[in-house]
Amino acid sequence: MQTVRVEKEDIKNGMKMSNVCCPVALALNRTFQTTDVFVGCGVLRVGDKLRDVPRRVEKFIHRFDSGVRVRPFSFEIDIP
Repeated sequence: MQTVRVEKEDIKNGMKMSNVCCPVALALNRTFQTTDVFVGCGVLRVGDKLRDVPRRVEKFIHRFDSGVRVRPFSFEIDIP
């Protein structure tokens, strides 16, 4: 399991309604040292690895995309 930290800078630089530039995608890029990331409805992809989006991450994305103020947080993901 890998810890992904969505930081203040990710929130500041993230784009609403973006699958590749939202704060979660930016944090995944940094954590896994890649730009091959996609965050969609219910699924995220890092390289060729697909994973279900954790419920907590879905809530964050929904709040961010809705313009609600969000805070940095972290989550665990299993990407070998």
